[in-house]
Amino acid sequence: MTICKIEVRKQASGIWDRIIATLAPSIAGALEKPGQSHIDCPLHGGRKDFRVFQDVADSGGGVCTCGTWPDGFGLIGAVNGWSFHQTLLEVGELLLGNTPHLRPAAIKPVKR
Repeated sequence: MTICKIEVRKQASGIWDRIIATLAPSIAGALEKPGQSHIDCPLHGGRKDFRVFQDVADSGGGVCTCGTWPDGFGLIGAVNGWSFHQTLLEVGELLLGNTPHLRPAAIKPVKR
């Protein structure tokens, strides 16, 4: 199956919070007040150590004393124990249905 991370990331921007709530429900409590709601870490079990970034809908990121995940792919993958490829497929399927087939965006050369 062919899927482009750039296209999936573009489609996920602005709705990472909903994607996280669906694919990583163990951290849904942190989505109640992004940047402020601290929950027990699903990775190392630390009490009230984990939170998502304030801009989680756009970035999908989160932080804990055990690590930082700057985007939704990293965060969802870490929480579920998935590889990047598996995470990409799951997010793509969620956004596009059972047949995620996104082609890379046309990249325009930058004139210097």
